[in-house]
Amino acid sequence: MLVDKKFRKKERLCSRKTVGKLFESGKMLKRFPFKIIYSCDSYDQSPVKIAVSVPKKIHKRAVKRNFIRRRIKEAYRLNKRILYEAIEQKITLNIIVIYISSNIEGYAEIEKKFTGVLPVLLEHVKKDIDNCPGNSD
Repeated sequence: MLVDKKFRKKERLCSRKTVGKLFESGKMLKRFPFKIIYSCDSYDQSPVKIAVSVPKKIHKRAVKRNFIRRRIKEAYRLNKRILYEAIEQKITLNIIVIYISSNIEGYAEIEKKFTGVLPVLLEHVKKDIDNCPGNSD
């Protein structure tokens, strides 16, 4: 499957309703420096929808939060093919990535840790894929 390396609007998790539902009933995975909340839903425009959050409680300055958020989004953009190839087109995987470290790490380190989390996330998702709405197999 050919996956473009752009981070389009349809891949962003924007709906407040979906984000709220994700925080209420989503499953959580912690791998330092990330806390990932995920759930699957019926197919909606893209196989994966993602949101990135850096807590204000940990990083007070908006400049730092935006800097970290950009690095995580770039790591996702370049490595999203891993998720796209593993997810079947029948569902949409909603993901919120929360950066929980108080240190600002370099891009190479963030990308290395993010790509290390993806196989673990996929392993958890594959266990839950039978219970997803929209998956009629």
